[in-house]
Amino acid sequence: MTIPNQNRRSDTLGNDSTPNASYTFRIKDKNDIAVYLWQLATGLQLPVLTVDVDYTVNGPFNQDAGGTITIINAALLNAGNLPTNDRLTILGNRAISQTTSYKNNGGYFPARHENSYDDDTVVDQQQEEVLSRALTTEVTATIAMGDIVGNPNPGDFVKRNATNDGNEWVGLPGGSLVTPGTTVIGNISTWGDLVGDELLDSGIPVSGIATAQAAANAAQADATQALSDAAAAQGTANTAASDATQALSDAAAAQGTANTAASDATQALSDAAAAQGTANTADGKADANTSLLAGVQLETGGPATDFLDRTGNYSVPSGFGIGASVASASALPLLNDGRFNLVTGSVGITSMNSVSVGTIKTLEFAATCLVASNANIILNDGNDVVVSAGDKLTFYEFATGQWKLINYLSYTTSN
Repeated sequence: MTIPNQNRRSDTLGNDSTPNASYTFRIKDKNDIAVYLWQLATGLQLPVLTVDVDYTVNGPFNQDAGGTITIINAALLNAGNLPTNDRLTILGNRAISQTTSYKNNGGYFPARHENSYDDDTVVDQQQEEVLSRALTTEVTATIAMGDIVGNPNPGDFVKRNATNDGNEWVGLPGGSLVTPGTTVIGNISTWGDLVGDELLDSGIPVSGIATAQAAANAAQADATQALSDAAAAQGTANTAASDATQALSDAAAAQGTANTAASDATQALSDAAAAQGTANTADGKADANTSLLAGVQLETGGPATDFLDRTGNYSVPSGFGIGASVASASALPLLNDGRFNLVTGSVGITSMNSVSVGTIKTLEFAATCLVASNANIILNDGNDVVVSAGDKLTFYEFATGQWKLINYLSYTTSN
């Protein structure tokens, strides 16, 4: 058998019409591939799927044209089909091992030798696919590449500067290097915003904290929306919808706006969080060592001891507003016993009972669970959310039995 020059990768976009996907390269058995799924609803890639649990391999095997797989995990499907614009990626997954033993003075069996050479070729093709997704330097570069500011796009390059002193330039999108985009000096940690927070990727280095005011200005759009939600929850917007713009303007003026501390980016972000009433988008969950959000108080009306720690986790001190654990249910039975409750179990949640209008509740989830967006639970962009163990959602009861999501801290997402 010979191995053609194949790209050992196939991508399929869901279209709500079939649970099947094709792969276009030769495999020898069902364990010779790895399958990954990126979901549009969450904006996240799931861990590698499990054969015969999440999908089956239909074959045929040992065919250059490839074959098909079928998703069988109903939780990954929409009415039995792959959801529109969910991306399914199938990669070659040949084990990197050499199990053929050749003995001195033994018989020469061409098939054994050819199979061994075929395995080597397949592994090379797999590694070529991985390397095609890596960030590289110029061929003639003689220095090590430093850390990169921001989030490079596919096709970008890193170019050394004219003095070749160890400082690098980040190339512009598409590989253009006529004008460098950013100069990187040494090892600079970076801050990238969370996907879906409507602020795009800021790429703000800690060393340039003074320039973070630009990000605070951008966050003002979210602050305005947060103030709108707070006004609606307090019943003011309901009585004069036509005056909502003026009411928000007055609220923003009363709170001083998030932009008054231009020389101190950390204070600017803290003011923006106060203006938003618990930092609606939890902008840019910072990495463990360089988070700009460490120590930001979440609630202007809450105790001074409620903080985000340096790992981006929300902490409530023992004995200060911690309620009893609540078992997940379609109608979640909340109690008026504190601002923080642990939700156990994985039953999907479609509504939450009324506690008291104006109540703020932070729920930490002990297991993966679906939280549905509807008239009773209002989530960002109107999309359902699948939370993971350790995730924390903060809700505001703005009308009887109606809750608005105002903060979402993801334990599994890092920057």
